[in-house]
Parts: sequence; structure tokens; C-alpha cells
Amino acid sequence: MIIHDRSFPYPVLAPFRDDVSPNAFGFEIVVTSDADNYYIEARFNCSNPTLEQLVGRGAAVYAVQLECKRNYFRTLFLSKESIQRIVVRASDLVGRVEANGFILACEGVGAYAIEGAHSDYGDATFAIQSGDVLALSTTQRFDAYIDYDPLKQISSILTIRKSESTDEGEMQLDTNDDRLIATLSQRDYERYTDLKGDPMLRPLLANEIVVPALLEAVHEIRSVSDEDLDGEMSKRWFRSIVKKLESDGIDVRRPDLPALLIVQKLLKLPLRRTLEGLIQMNPTDEKV
Repeated sequence: MIIHDRSFPYPVLAPFRDDVSPNAFGFEIVVTSDADNYYIEARFNCSNPTLEQLVGRGAAVYAVQLECKRNYFRTLFLSKESIQRIVVRASDLVGRVEANGFILACEGVGAYAIEGAHSDYGDATFAIQSGDVLALSTTQRFDAYIDYDPLKQISSILTIRKSESTDEGEMQLDTNDDRLIATLSQRDYERYTDLKGDPMLRPLLANEIVVPALLEAVHEIRSVSDEDLDGEMSKRWFRSIVKKLESDGIDVRRPDLPALLIVQKLLKLPLRRTLEGLIQMNPTDEKV
């Protein structure tokens, strides 16, 4: 929820309102992460004597609301301290996250008046209920994407499945899930599982599936419009490929870069590994 302004029937401290002067209400976040969690340190800076007194005696608290629309995540974190450390599971946040800071009443106040209230309020007092907003900040934002070089293990973005209906036929690729899903015909899947038991064949077989799957994936990334790009980044396979290439200085959406070249860079020259593997399996002294 991005807060630009809201109307209240009582004076509220906010940097974008003139209900209270001075209207400074500082709210900053520092975000770090690991493979499991996001760690958000929220810092409030409020120098209004009325609000400081309410928080000090436990009648109000500092609050942080985190919202991630893609994952339908919205949670309110309360604290009596002006510095609050929040831990959120990495799986709960994907994409743009919005953070808002508040001071909320946590008990009723029968005759509320805040120091520095605008002269328009005169000597008026207000009945405040628990949960009412007494101060609010401008919205802070950060992007939540945790992928630690997922292409080191291609299985993190590609799943190979057996068809439930096709006995013999072409490989199918589904790009609509969090991972790419390659579906093999029933006979091909049985052949694949039989052969991959050989350690020397396993990487060669993988290339037969991974290369065409990534080639199709790169074409799909390039076909997405700029307006839809942010939404598609919610898919793990999509953002993993984009960010891996970015870290290597490659813009996957550059039209002058052939998709086949991009896939070879992603997989670190898969043809060379395949040929070297075949040579190891069938060495020959005869050079052509």
C-alpha cells in the first residue's frame, strides 16, 4: 500500500500533511537477506513530545506494515522500540515490497490533543481508539529476489517429467510455472531414466534436454513486453536467467545477440563438454 495522503478526523503527524508542526516523522529501512530470510531493520525518528509520551507509557506503539502484492503478503509488526528488527521468510516475499511506518494507539485516549496541532483545530480534543493512526510515514520500497546463482544446479529452474498421456512423441516445455517443466513422452522418459544411471552419460543426456529448453526460455524472455517484464520476474526460472546473464554483463533482451549464443554462455559451452565426454567414452588415436 503506497501512502500519499489520507484524511483523518483528528490531527495526524505526517511529513506530507500540515496537521502538526513540525511535521517531521522519520522512517527508514535497511534490508539484508540470506537464502532463508529477509532481515529488515526499521528505524523511526519522532520528536513530538505528545507521541513520545504515549509510546513511553505504553499507550501507543511503533508499527511497520509490509506488503508484497504478488504473494498476497501483508503483515503488521508492532514494537515499543524506535528501532525494530523484522525477520520474514524468503518464500513470503517476491518482487516489489512496500513498507509503511506508523505510530498506532494501543489503548483508548478520551481527550487526545497533540502538541503542535494546526491552529484550525483550536482547543478541540478527540476520542482515540485502540488501533487509530497517530503518525504515518512516506512509503519505502525494496525488491525481494533471492537467487544464489541457481544455474549452478539447473534442477533449481528445470524439472523433467514423464507424460501422462503420450507414449511416443516430442518433448513439451511449460514456461508458466516457477520452474521450466520439460515433459518427455513415456518411452523417452524411460530411456532417459535408464541411461542417466551411467555417470558418464548423465551430463550428455542433460544437454539434450537443457539446451532446447533454455533456448525456448530465452526466446520467451525476449518476447515479453517492457510493461509485462516486472510481472514475469516473479517466475524463478525467468528472473534466474535474467539475473545470471546480467551478472555476466549480458543483456538477454538485446536483439542483436543470437539466442543460441546466449544459451551457450549460460551453460559454459555445452557442446564442448558433450564432445569431450564422448571422446572419453570412445577414445581413438585417429584424428580427423
